[in-house]
Amino acid sequence: MKKSLLLMAALSTNCFAANLFVGGWSSHLGGGDYNETHNLIAVEYKSIVIGRFDNSFNDNTVFAGNKFYQETEYFEYGLIGGVMYGYDRRDSPLFNFNGFQPIVVPYVTIGDYAVKPTILLLGKAVAITFRIDL
Repeated sequence: MKKSLLLMAALSTNCFAANLFVGGWSSHLGGGDYNETHNLIAVEYKSIVIGRFDNSFNDNTVFAGNKFYQETEYFEYGLIGGVMYGYDRRDSPLFNFNGFQPIVVPYVTIGDYAVKPTILLLGKAVAITFRIDL
């Protein structure tokens, strides 16, 4: 995990990334025994977002998507739509095709600083992560 974080950070600062997302802590609506620390790391460039996280069932999940958003002076809001891989069919049977499934994540990013909290809604979980502007 540390090696992949360092590699993505090095690539993002030296080559082409606009934003880095890190963290990922959630609360699942309706309770249940779910993982709530997701170790998210993602890179965004020109509205394309690629990353990985530990999902609610502690499985490694990778994703790629496009960000559709609106900006105001202190907020950015929108959604990320794409595809992810890593959920077991038993854990997420709806639209799961051999582990691949669509992803739609509404979000709000708050603040006007280089490090911004971002609140996400993914399925039955509300999560927070941090966006670092590079």
